[in-house]
Amino acid sequence: MMLKICSLLMAVQVCSGFLFGGPRQKGTVSATADISAECEAKAAAGDCSFYDCFEQRFQCGSHGYALAYGGKYCQRLEGGRSLFTDAGNAFIDKMAPCEMQKSLTYYRQNTLNCKSFYDEAFVMMGQCYSESGYCDVVADNFDGFMQTFDKADFLNLKLVNQVLDAAKACGGDVEQTIINDFLQSGLGGR
Repeated sequence: MMLKICSLLMAVQVCSGFLFGGPRQKGTVSATADISAECEAKAAAGDCSFYDCFEQRFQCGSHGYALAYGGKYCQRLEGGRSLFTDAGNAFIDKMAPCEMQKSLTYYRQNTLNCKSFYDEAFVMMGQCYSESGYCDVVADNFDGFMQTFDKADFLNLKLVNQVLDAAKACGGDVEQTIINDFLQSGLGGR
């Protein structure tokens, strides 16, 4: 079963690369704004506008993590709180500041390699999902998560890998439930 899923997802990713060229990442950029205590406070509070601060400091553009994923999905999760249970909302409350706090190391640098940060940010996202109790809330909040994501974003193998890795980390019945629900969803909501 897992082999079939991985094969399907790899085929989708290869096709998207050929058909759509995939997202193009910038290389190394220099900071264009000073480090801001206000922005650092936003990260500590889990305020989605931290990603705007990040983009102002390091202009990685529309395909960079801050705009394409971090800020976008932070705002969607905040705006979609009614789709989640109380436990799901507690997960969101933990997840946002976790990911932003991990991003502060990059925010405080003088230069940033946009591609490297993009790759590392997905790893940090997976870590924060785990640390924030994803396995405890995903089954009861699966529809909320899927309604938050764009189907097109599931053409991004990094995102798909995070979903599958999170499922594997949960193990047992939770893992199988996530995979089954993910496949039945048509690879995304919206």
